Amino acid sequence: MKAPLKVGVAGLGKMGALHLEKYLKLDGAEAIGFYDSNALKSRALGERYGVRAFESLTELIWEADALSIATPTVTHYEIARQALEAGVHVLLEKPMTVMEDEARALMCLASEQKVVLQVGFVERFRFLARMRQRNLSSIDAIESHRFCLSPGRELDIDVVSDLMVHDLDLILSVVGEEPSHISASGQKVTSSLTDIAKATLEFANGTVAKLNASRVATKPMRKLNLFSSKEHISIDFLRDDFDALSEQCASFIRCIREGCPPVVSAADGLRALKYSNLIRQTIEVADPPVRHKSANSGFLHVQS
Repeated sequence: MKAPLKVGVAGLGKMGALHLEKYLKLDGAEAIGFYDSNALKSRALGERYGVRAFESLTELIWEADALSIATPTVTHYEIARQALEAGVHVLLEKPMTVMEDEARALMCLASEQKVVLQVGFVERFRFLARMRQRNLSSIDAIESHRFCLSPGRELDIDVVSDLMVHDLDLILSVVGEEPSHISASGQKVTSSLTDIAKATLEFANGTVAKLNASRVATKPMRKLNLFSSKEHISIDFLRDDFDALSEQCASFIRCIREGCPPVVSAADGLRALKYSNLIRQTIEVADPPVRHKSANSGFLHVQS
């Protein structure tokens, strides 16, 4: 029997604590501890979970085979870079990084080091559990609603990177191509960043996707509707009791052990980052519209 992989967690806020709890119960993984920049909180959490609160990130990376990173987005690149350079496998929470160039650099580094770099889009696992046996090739319209109550969300990023990006990743994975046209609008309500956003993606194959996100809603909602000429599929993620985070962490460990590609790859993370940034740009930039060169064909038209 193979020895369990030594797994650590960087950042023990709400999401990082959930990662640690999953690893503590996961076969094939040994949760060796965590690092958090808040030393006082770290001591209390170390006692609570019965694991080591490392005094430095360097120490944790030195001891670990794999690392979950659940720190503020602005720190993702530097922490992931250190881990990957040390040959440590990384599960990086969304959004992957702030800048697309940072995400590309991490993707190249993981390839050079021959380690797994998985991006934490947990809804992908919930979606796959529901849709694994379904043929989605005829889907031609998609609508998403992702609302949460205020406060309680990450305020270092806007609602596009915080919430909408989950549905953006799902939609891009379902359609299987990049959008040819994007329109979007948004509003700041309780923070200096966009709190409510709407976006429409149009694809060359005729599919249209409409995304709605808010982190100042009066009622939480996480729904995805898929339409074709033959059927309407409605998924209510709030009513789904599937433990997607456990599956995400287990899948990460399996990929390391078996040498298989992750369900949500670095390329997927980069793609979601690219289009969340374009959606943000349409919200922030006033008339006239701007045009961006598409990697696939001609120009990608972006308008506010």
